Amino acid sequence: MGVLTLLLLVFLSTLIVVAWVLRRRASSPNDNAIKYEALMKRKDGHLDWNDLPKVDPWTFTVSKFIPENSKHHANARASLTTKLEQKMYKSYAPGIGFTLSGSAPEIARTGWDSRNFTKLPLAGGFFGRLSLFGYMTGNSVVLSEGDNWKYHRNIVRPALSRPFDPESFISVGRKLLSVLYAKADIPARSNNPPVPVDGFEICVDLTMDVMGSVIFSYDFDALPPVPSSLTSTTDSDPVFCSDSLYSHTRGKYVQQYNELISQLVNPFKVGLPLLCLLPTPKNIIAWRGAWSFRRLLKSLYMERLQAREIGNGDGKTLDLLDTIIEAEESGLTEEREPGVKEWGEDSRLCNMFVFFAAGHDTTSVALASVLYLLALHPEAQEKAREECFRVFGVPSCRRDCFMFPDKVDSERFEMSKFNSLVYINAVIKEAMRLYPSVTSTVYRVAQRDVPVSVRLDDGTYLHTVIPKGAAIEPDLYGMHYDPDSFSHPKMFVPERWIKTAEPTEYTADPNAWVPFGGGQRICLGMQFALIEQRIMISMLLRAFKITLMSNDVKYVGLGALRPENLQLRFIPRHG
Repeated sequence: MGVLTLLLLVFLSTLIVVAWVLRRRASSPNDNAIKYEALMKRKDGHLDWNDLPKVDPWTFTVSKFIPENSKHHANARASLTTKLEQKMYKSYAPGIGFTLSGSAPEIARTGWDSRNFTKLPLAGGFFGRLSLFGYMTGNSVVLSEGDNWKYHRNIVRPALSRPFDPESFISVGRKLLSVLYAKADIPARSNNPPVPVDGFEICVDLTMDVMGSVIFSYDFDALPPVPSSLTSTTDSDPVFCSDSLYSHTRGKYVQQYNELISQLVNPFKVGLPLLCLLPTPKNIIAWRGAWSFRRLLKSLYMERLQAREIGNGDGKTLDLLDTIIEAEESGLTEEREPGVKEWGEDSRLCNMFVFFAAGHDTTSVALASVLYLLALHPEAQEKAREECFRVFGVPSCRRDCFMFPDKVDSERFEMSKFNSLVYINAVIKEAMRLYPSVTSTVYRVAQRDVPVSVRLDDGTYLHTVIPKGAAIEPDLYGMHYDPDSFSHPKMFVPERWIKTAEPTEYTADPNAWVPFGGGQRICLGMQFALIEQRIMISMLLRAFKITLMSNDVKYVGLGALRPENLQLRFIPRHG
């Protein structure tokens, strides 16, 4: 009883402190505008760090995490009264102090320079490892710095540099097609109205199985297997009426992972790790999921190790498990600088989880956003479908959709074919611009005084010096909606990413497109996410017409965005 009382007092005290900090108003919007007006009258355009406009902490937080299509967004940005303020401003972060943010790409590039900035050690120290975030990712390549980061990178780099086999993705894509056919066929056979498909949930399940296949060679059973009748019958347009496809019970680790990740990326629990120790129902479920998932990772590693010892491995690096085992067997894990923490079970499990989470969460949100925008813009969907037909051929029946691409045609099966999908690549980039999976990156702390200059649209510059110990947090969401970087930023225009001989009305600054972050520490799941989207979108467009069944789609989440109420209908093109 005494322990519970103490935890409750700690929790209430934390809430009081956070509420007090968030209610502080650093300065009024009018004060900010006056400072910038005075700045523009100067010839050198230099503004002292202490004089930078300050944004109200609560407004700053809400403006960064509330998506553009939310009714709260306009009010959240109210304190950014001028265009200049959106480029560069300060805000107070509890436990960190004042941080520099803004929509200027120069701020992001400055903060991602590992020579001058290091990541805030969110999972470092005793208290950091008490959080779910620290427990699952603390001793990994993502949160390491300096020699520790190089050490981890050298061990896992082969998994990033190897080419991905398209068949690893396509085999899971066939499972998705069979589920969507069942969702369409069963109501139609019973003369019932079409049943909407949760676009985000189906993408989460799809990516779960893809990650298991490509990274661990393991089936999480998020999607049911492809019916054996598909390969045993000669019917070119088989009907899918299996209840196991229509109402599949997902594997136990799927739900555990989803419950774990929702709490693991909660920014309040990352910044205040003691909140993870409160005996709330969500915390208890999340910790159970964390322990269970780490046990799974450990068992997968041990099974692969035993298989290689008895000669069942083929000696080639096939997935992340093979990469780690070969690094350990070659002695690479022993090659470390003084002061670098020794590679052990915790390092292995943290890196395995980071690879999985980096590829899963980013991709599932991105893929769902592409489906949403294609359903919202039928003309873009048809244009993308026509490109698929040109590259992979026109399927004449359902079986052709499953046999994508034809293994007999070796040229058609090359990965380069997926890279030649110019318009679909443009759709993917535009979707990730409008709805980035994350709205900001981990704080970067200056290791010395660092100058930064922000170019304005009139060609002049704002200059300041970030003092040692201060932090930078690039506003990725703001960068993607900055009209100086993207003309008509609120519009879905894939063509802005396609190079043309003549200039167009819709422009894009590639340096301002940062859904995966940037610099040396760019997201590990970037190439994986892009490859999976190209393949899955191609398979879906050849098999289905995608329509929207709800006009109430919105994006929610703190730091990590996800679509809500994304109700889609997949109409088979054959049968």
